[in-house]
Amino acid sequence: MFFLEALRVPPTKFIPAAKAGDVLHHLKNANTGICQLLEKKEGIFRQKMMGKRVNYACRSVISPNPYLAVNEIGVPPYFFPKRVTPWNVVKLRDSIINDSDIHPGATHYADKVQQVSTARLPQSKKMRISISRKLPSSRGTTIQSKSSTDYEFEGKIIYRHLQDGDIVFVNRQPTLHKPGIMAHVVRVLKGEKTLRMHYANCSSYNVDFDGDEMNVHLPQDEGHDYAMVLVFQGGAGWNL
Repeated sequence: MFFLEALRVPPTKFIPAAKAGDVLHHLKNANTGICQLLEKKEGIFRQKMMGKRVNYACRSVISPNPYLAVNEIGVPPYFFPKRVTPWNVVKLRDSIINDSDIHPGATHYADKVQQVSTARLPQSKKMRISISRKLPSSRGTTIQSKSSTDYEFEGKIIYRHLQDGDIVFVNRQPTLHKPGIMAHVVRVLKGEKTLRMHYANCSSYNVDFDGDEMNVHLPQDEGHDYAMVLVFQGGAGWNL
């Protein structure tokens, strides 16, 4: 008898939910149908499965700016992970000293060689200067001076602020066609609180500047920058 009662419960889940005017609408224990669990923004797909938290990304309201180029995106100062190389070590050293209060600055640092996970830069300027001195001037001087492996370039990452010329991914949900996600060149707009974009990209992202929000994704490798420019460059990549 227990099994017969248990078999009667699952089929009731296929009954559509009670609507306004229905007799079951006033019952507190009315079942929710399967269709109602899936549809709309409160459904399982859009509420539980589609939205994911990701690192190295930002989201803000988009606003117009006709003074930007078509392939540019105006962003407030933001952090951006950058690997230390002989070509950018001077700028990254200055970013560490500036900290997060002065642009261009940095917020965190990581050193896999010294087994230092991503850590916040200290508030003391003297400690930040000591961290910046651990970055060598060039690979040649490191080899000639016979320094220890602690001061090599490999494994050192500085989480610096976004700077003019950086390449980022920009998209707006729902991304229904290829121009819905493109690569743009960053132009840092100090004092701004929202993302800025030229009017020419309105049709690509289907934006009308009435409170629409857009996402910005920061690449994690230099190779991604070249691929983004070749394939997804804003204003040109979608013509390929």
